Amino acid sequence: MSSMQRILYVHGSTRPGGAWESLRDIVYGLERARFEPVVACSKPPAWHGNTNGVETALIRMPMARKGKSFPRIPFAISALRSLIRNRDVSLLHANSLWDVPYAIWAIKPFKIPVVAHVRTEIDSEKARKYYLDKADVVISTSRAAESILTEFGSLKGRVFYMPNGVDLRRFDPAISGDAVRNRYGFELDSIVFGAVGRIDHLKGLDLLIAAFSRVAETSERARLLIVGEAKGKGSSFKDDLLRMIAERGLQDRIVMTGHQEDPIPYYAAIDILVMPSRTEGFGRVVVEAMAMGKPIITSDAGALPEIVWNGHTGYVVPLKDNDALVQRMIELGASEMVRKTMGNAGRGLVEARFDLDTAVSRLQSIYDVLLRTGKGD
Repeated sequence: MSSMQRILYVHGSTRPGGAWESLRDIVYGLERARFEPVVACSKPPAWHGNTNGVETALIRMPMARKGKSFPRIPFAISALRSLIRNRDVSLLHANSLWDVPYAIWAIKPFKIPVVAHVRTEIDSEKARKYYLDKADVVISTSRAAESILTEFGSLKGRVFYMPNGVDLRRFDPAISGDAVRNRYGFELDSIVFGAVGRIDHLKGLDLLIAAFSRVAETSERARLLIVGEAKGKGSSFKDDLLRMIAERGLQDRIVMTGHQEDPIPYYAAIDILVMPSRTEGFGRVVVEAMAMGKPIITSDAGALPEIVWNGHTGYVVPLKDNDALVQRMIELGASEMVRKTMGNAGRGLVEARFDLDTAVSRLQSIYDVLLRTGKGD
């Protein structure tokens, strides 16, 4: 094995979200003396305004399993193969389940390994449809997905649990959120509930607004900060949320900030992160908020119960139990001591389980094995 190995990362989705952020962390964190990243993507990555010297190749890769995508797929595969050949790629890393078919199709003329990253909830049928059994290694960001994938016969011994890591140097609890609070007219003694991430029905923001409207009746100091933007079909959902806010007369209590290039000052500005997702493959924003020393309230969807230590770093409530969500919001809003205790515990949990340097080191070890042997065992 030569000293420098070129890794091609395949990411076709144009939708913003945690998969983009996690990919950025991986390619920024690689040991550049050993690995050179190349990113094939459908649109330029928006990684805090730069690509940090990472080579990118724009290749339009529509959803592989949609019929309307079929005319474009051969062009994408051809472009990926040219990139593999011209850049002497040693390994392909599909950044999400949806990218795995492109990686598998692209490597057919070459003898190079494929790593498939599963960041969503999954079942065996979906695993089969997206060719996970043809990948050399599958990385799962949740224990729930790992369990399902391990039972998928041909994947035994090739599935690795690896939760997303966060950069503990960037996400620092000492950062002040006062400037953000001032910008939106929140008093410094306001109790600010927050949601961070893409505006999408699956994130349960309608459930959050409905719960907050009840919390607001019990506390004049309660405020809600929703950080993120809608894209595509999510735009009509955002309109629904704005109507909900207006109908409840909460325009002075709820702020929707739109997309923020750097979410860290917004995490700093909130007191409690609330994430009542209907489904969640991992829940990166929960880890980021815990790294910032914030207590969490989540639904019990997907991997969220794996991340939040219920009763210690926050609360996990049943998805359809709006009363429980309201109760926990009121409880945490009323006790600064509990918020601080849970926030400190959350930071400690992230340091122990979700450190980015540790995650990247483990991933590089998997690369080393694959590049030596061409397989994951």
